[in-house]
Amino acid sequence: MRGTPADGLLVRLSGHSFLNSVAVVAGGSAAAQAIAIALSPILTRIFGPELFGEYGVFMSVAAVMAAVSCLAYEHAVVLPARQGDAVRLMRVSLAWALVTSLVALAVFLPFGVRIAPLVGLKEGSPYLLAIPFTMLFTGVAQAFDQWLVRNRQFGASSRIAVVQQLVANGLALIVGLLSPRALVLILGYAAGRLTQAAMGGWSSRSSLAQASGGADLLTARPTPADREVLAAYKDFPLFRAPQLLLSALAQGVPVVLLSAFFGPVAAGLYSIGRRVIMLPSAVVQQAVNKVFLQKLAAAANEGQDVRRLIVKTTLGLAAVGVVPFGLVVVYGPTLFGWVFGAEWVRAGEYARWLAVWAFFSFANGPSVMAVPVLSLQGQYLGFQAVTEALRVGGMVLAAWLGSSDAAAVAWFAAIGTIANLILIAAVFYHSSRRRRVDIAPASTSSRVDDAG
Repeated sequence: MRGTPADGLLVRLSGHSFLNSVAVVAGGSAAAQAIAIALSPILTRIFGPELFGEYGVFMSVAAVMAAVSCLAYEHAVVLPARQGDAVRLMRVSLAWALVTSLVALAVFLPFGVRIAPLVGLKEGSPYLLAIPFTMLFTGVAQAFDQWLVRNRQFGASSRIAVVQQLVANGLALIVGLLSPRALVLILGYAAGRLTQAAMGGWSSRSSLAQASGGADLLTARPTPADREVLAAYKDFPLFRAPQLLLSALAQGVPVVLLSAFFGPVAAGLYSIGRRVIMLPSAVVQQAVNKVFLQKLAAAANEGQDVRRLIVKTTLGLAAVGVVPFGLVVVYGPTLFGWVFGAEWVRAGEYARWLAVWAFFSFANGPSVMAVPVLSLQGQYLGFQAVTEALRVGGMVLAAWLGSSDAAAVAWFAAIGTIANLILIAAVFYHSSRRRRVDIAPASTSSRVDDAG
């Protein structure tokens, strides 16, 4: 029996199987993040802030490149009403992942060691040579994960997340005991992504074969229907890809700037601070976002009111995040020193500021997921560009004025907090003005957005 309105958010959502799906994804995410959290105190003592700083710089560059490896088409896979259209989006996603990784290989193979100092790595560092491979593995893994979400294979997605963390962190731990180098962390990450891609493809094989009629995803010849779908979802490469690029820059630029202005130790402290802040929240946020996107897409395709779902999910996430993020704000340095060792206490100072930003980033997950559904990708792109310019400019200004590394992090986090609040308010406003959002056009005609 469904609950009455007085029964609250959780009862109403469980009546629609929302919580059941979230629980499946969250269980896998919790196990995956528990592995990373449990091994982090060991890894930080093996590698230290400087090596984590080098790894953080590599990850910053790799994340920027991987963000656009599929030109964002993989993020559209969940949306179409027809399975055939989703298969076509899968095909183009995998094809672009291969093409962009080959282009990156052509650049980094001859010039990678020369580019390394420009992003804060040591001169002659070979780490950037691994980026084309992580791009390919990440793009393919994300495409298959979106397919699993579309087909409600949440259990498979959760199991893959657990195995990925086991491979990445386990390999880093075992090899790091013998040879503690940043390269070990990089190879562990790449191995984890490769595992995720391979398992995602295996788990998707039956549903993909059924939806595609047995046609091979990469060798099938393009058809007029393929071009219609690409045209219908052209806003993903035009708007979503730049958005993802800006978002990845927002995550990676602080590490690069801290390494360039304050040294690799500061970059390592920030990397661990951010990692600890984001890992626990990812357990809930990733689970909710995956299920929420599938529910939101279905609701929009059926012409239902999407605003209520957005608002309820946002408020629910905010309620969940108050206590854990608040504890970091109050006790950050003490917690970091106790868990990771005395040399990581300053990472807890960073974490205090990052926790405020992370709380609102945690709560705004539904708003970000709703952007393509509400056809706000163009506006969101402009908003992100201004936000990231202010955040990066603030860090550069802080360094130029001789401020501390903590002050630079504080500026970055403060601007991010304000931006998240503005985004949540904007999505609430626009969702209230839409009665119906057609995100799965049956033909080549444009999507229809009816103003309320």
